Amino acid sequence: MNNYEKTKFEQYQRSEMRSLRDAYGSYSKAKENAWDYCVDLMLACNGSGLKVLTKNTFMFTAGFMYTDTEGRDCFVIITPTKNDVCWVEG
Repeated sequence: MNNYEKTKFEQYQRSEMRSLRDAYGSYSKAKENAWDYCVDLMLACNGSGLKVLTKNTFMFTAGFMYTDTEGRDCFVIITPTKNDVCWVEG
C-alpha cells in the first residue's frame, strides 16, 4: 500500500459510518445515487463492510473489503472521480 492507501485504510478501520444516514442524517438524491453505486460495486465484487471514509457538504469517499480470486484481502476506495483497489498486507 502506498501512503494514500494506508491513510484511507486507517480511516476505514476507524469509521463507524455504515450508511448515508450515519454520515449525514439527511442527504440529497445525488448522494443517494452515489451510495447506491458503491453498494452495487461492493455486491458485484462479493464484498462487505461498506463504510463512508470521509465526507463534507458536497461529497464523500467510501470503502469496502473483498477477497480476490487468489484469496488475497483487498480494500476498495471509492471517490467521486475514481476507484482504487489495494491488497491488504497481513
